[in-house]
Amino acid sequence: MRITPRKVTMLAWAYALMGTSAQAQGTGTLRFLVDPGNNYSFVLDGKYRMQEREMKLLEGPHTFTFWAPTRMMVDTVLRVLPDRTTDVLLRLPYSPEFVAYQNELAQVKKEQWVGRVLPSVVTLGTGIWAAISFVNYKDAHEQLQADEDLYNSSASPNQIERLKSTDLPAHQEDFKQARTTFAISGGLFVASAAFTTWSIIKASRKPMPTFEDKEKVKFDGLVWVPDRRGGTWAMGLTIPIR
Repeated sequence: MRITPRKVTMLAWAYALMGTSAQAQGTGTLRFLVDPGNNYSFVLDGKYRMQEREMKLLEGPHTFTFWAPTRMMVDTVLRVLPDRTTDVLLRLPYSPEFVAYQNELAQVKKEQWVGRVLPSVVTLGTGIWAAISFVNYKDAHEQLQADEDLYNSSASPNQIERLKSTDLPAHQEDFKQARTTFAISGGLFVASAAFTTWSIIKASRKPMPTFEDKEKVKFDGLVWVPDRRGGTWAMGLTIPIR
């Protein structure tokens, strides 16, 4: 193609206008105050993934997608003002998946507490009862044995009669009751101990819930999935920031 003097002049004017426009465009600073602190990231203008607390940009609107672990993505447009520093205040809300995970985790911990602590308390109580019952059973047996020894060795008719009519029957009844109570309490203690062991094993084997950060998957794909505009814009929650 032949380049005429007229075309050269027109190209020169075009480049001059472009240079004048670029020189006229100023820059401004954005300072980010984002909850949660320092572990957030953002994608700038659908192309650049960054972790900055403050940055200088050309004046005009810029698109941002903010994200942090366990939080939702927030898409917004920020306007950069020339020769000015603008504070950007933003709180990233927790993602629904993380909220559900927290609730499920709390429920599992509650079930583990019920499955471990309550049976252990019952076992402790039955163990104390069994121990007391054994002491009473032992005392009743020793008392009955003492009565029988005294009955066999006594030479006093009155004492033998009292033992036969009063002391021995009463102490035999006490021994039977103590033996029955000890048998019941001991059986309950063994049963509760077995149930507690089973309950603790069952609670320890229950799988803990896991958290899948779906928002992270979306955010990671913002600058990696190509399309006609250079990247897929996976929209999260759009919040206008003034």
